[in-house]
Amino acid sequence: MSVFLLQASSNACGVTAHLARHIEDALTRETIRVDLCTLSSQTIHPCTNCGFCRTHRACVFDREDDKASAILDAMRACQLLILVAPIYFYALPAQCKALVDRSQRYWHAQRTSKTRKPSLVLLHAGRKKGDKLFDGAILTLRYFLDLLSRTILATCVRRGLETREDLLADADYLHGIDEMMRHLAISLKNTGTADEKNADYAAFFAEQKKWQLTQDTYAVCRNLSQMSSKGVSRWQEKDKLSP
Repeated sequence: MSVFLLQASSNACGVTAHLARHIEDALTRETIRVDLCTLSSQTIHPCTNCGFCRTHRACVFDREDDKASAILDAMRACQLLILVAPIYFYALPAQCKALVDRSQRYWHAQRTSKTRKPSLVLLHAGRKKGDKLFDGAILTLRYFLDLLSRTILATCVRRGLETREDLLADADYLHGIDEMMRHLAISLKNTGTADEKNADYAAFFAEQKKWQLTQDTYAVCRNLSQMSSKGVSRWQEKDKLSP
């Protein structure tokens, strides 16, 4: 049972890093193997729109010291992707956006499948106000992950987390994260029927709601009836975040 946990902040010691380690510890306690990737320690060359991937189906920056392709391939291959990121100026941080832009080669190669594997996105910001604080990042991640044959099952957001001290003081949030990971681990371990898997996911999302982690959630649960061991069937969505 593989979980790829992407810590998408450029700050290796901030709120995002601490939250990612908290999630890793919670899943490890449930005997779930977690591969933690910290973007701040990875070399990712920004896309220059050179057009190389349009004709070669690969990136001109694919080399030993550049890790973008390896990270993107790991995000495609894992059973569950968990992405944790801060919001800077209503957007994803630069290193994360650089990774998003490097997925252009998947668009030109049309390397997408008919099934979609599940992803969980956790976003947070120091700002406490702003009706559309997370909208831009959610749209970006939605279409980015679609290129990687993934869909977002849930997007959890939290405001007012400026420092690690703010996160540590938010005991309800951290406890809610622990309970979410516990239910998620049950779902990951389940090898039963589709109905049984759906019941596990339903419990996971019910726990998420119980701990009020959906106060700004836009995509809580999509097409659970189509969940299977092969992934999530592709679906077309029309909602308030569509451009």
